[in-house]
Amino acid sequence: MALLFSLADGELEAVDLHHARLAAAWCKYLEDHAQRIYASRIAPEQFAASTLSRKLAGGWKGSEGSFALRDVYRNCWTGLGTPEETRAALRLLEEAGWVRRDANEPGPGRPAENYTINPRLQEVTDGKHRLLAKLDSRQENNRRTPSDRTDKPPKSLTASRSLLK
Repeated sequence: MALLFSLADGELEAVDLHHARLAAAWCKYLEDHAQRIYASRIAPEQFAASTLSRKLAGGWKGSEGSFALRDVYRNCWTGLGTPEETRAALRLLEEAGWVRRDANEPGPGRPAENYTINPRLQEVTDGKHRLLAKLDSRQENNRRTPSDRTDKPPKSLTASRSLLK
């Protein structure tokens, strides 16, 4: 890319640092667009659950151990701007074991939707959260076409490698 930028500017002798920086900026621009395109390949609720999982894994509300539904959608994070989007994401995180919906306490007014964060979320195995790995594998399975899916995961690394060939 830097060579093309250099040639477009009429530089025939050498590629200078300015053109290399332009090429790097162009690559960053294309990467941002590629991420948006790839994000559209997964269901919106999975993308929202992924966004919320990164927030939880990063320690959001970790010291408190719980949060309300409105705490999430008031932040207007990507895919989590409405109560409906947030509920869909939380259903996936609940299935994956990240959070648990608390029972509503009777009282005046509309009941709040509160969630408790799984305390095991802080346990790290091989540099990756166990629950994050579970959610990632769920998302990966949903990205594959039905013909790519198998009922049972490979039992060994050798079997995994043979699937990749």
